[in-house]
Amino acid sequence: MKKLVSLLIFVIAVSQIWATPVFRSSPKHWFFFPLLAYNSETSLVYGGVVIYDTAKQHKNIDGQWTNVVQHSLENQFRYITKGKFTLGRNYYTSIAYRYKKWPTDIYQLGNDSHKDSETSYTEIENSLEFDFYRRVYRKLFLGVNAEFGDLEVTKREYNEWVDWDNLLGNDGGKFFGLGSVLKLDTRNQFNYPTNGLFYRASYRYYDESIGSDYNFSMTEIDLKNYFSTSEMLVLATHIDGKFCNGNTPFQRLAKLGDRLRGYSSRRFMDNHRVSARAELRMAPFRSGYQKRAGFVLFAETGQVANELDDFDFSQLKYSIGTGFRYKLTDSKDRLNMRFDIAFTEEGYSLNVSAYEEF
Repeated sequence: MKKLVSLLIFVIAVSQIWATPVFRSSPKHWFFFPLLAYNSETSLVYGGVVIYDTAKQHKNIDGQWTNVVQHSLENQFRYITKGKFTLGRNYYTSIAYRYKKWPTDIYQLGNDSHKDSETSYTEIENSLEFDFYRRVYRKLFLGVNAEFGDLEVTKREYNEWVDWDNLLGNDGGKFFGLGSVLKLDTRNQFNYPTNGLFYRASYRYYDESIGSDYNFSMTEIDLKNYFSTSEMLVLATHIDGKFCNGNTPFQRLAKLGDRLRGYSSRRFMDNHRVSARAELRMAPFRSGYQKRAGFVLFAETGQVANELDDFDFSQLKYSIGTGFRYKLTDSKDRLNMRFDIAFTEEGYSLNVSAYEEF
């Protein structure tokens, strides 16, 4: 526990450097922030963020371009460059390029994955994703999206649980998918919503006829709601579903660990996932440095299945926990450093990062 407290104090201290841009132009368009994070899967992650904000200097274009570089003590590397822009009143676009060389672990597939089935490999990925939306009514947007890139798997370790020779995606390959998106966003803020909802449904199809080495489809549903009587007490809920059909490479399978903080991100993988999460967010202090502090309680549950008929809600996995929040900036839209500890039937997991989980 002393190590946990020391880590928390260290991250809060570094976050104060993060909270103040190291350089910025005038007017304020360019920002640089050091980056520091930690979780049980990656160990310490460090890097930097460079942001260009148009600061509404163009009449018909407004948005941000963000570049993130990360490296971990486990020799994991990731680079992300992402742009999000509004075009006039009725159009919105985003584009993101991602590169990662990521030594990590994979487990036996399925909802009954054995906790001792962990085996390591290195995942290399280049990908580009593009979205273009048009407003159809008030806060409702309809759009198209595309994703393409290539996958590579190296440094595989073998055990009795993971059958690499028959695991689709083991040889890497190219992927190319096209699809559509429907989005409804009434949140009052981006970083720390206190009221509103964010609903998103998307469908994407990957096919050899458009250059993909894999034929499969992927449907995703995200339903996020935020309720509060004040910024001091917020209830956030998230219901999620991901459904893959066809010859899906393991890199694109639904991962329950992406939704339950108590597990590794690649734990419990299969074609389909459903999950539900609730988090009570409290910021009880009104003055001094204490007003930057906050606390959360959360509960998360979900399941993966190979076929839709295989879902059995008596076999749900659970993650419960608590967390500490520290506000990095003075803006009304809180940008928080978060420190979470999550417990499962198999143990606990730690996570230190920025932004809320959902």
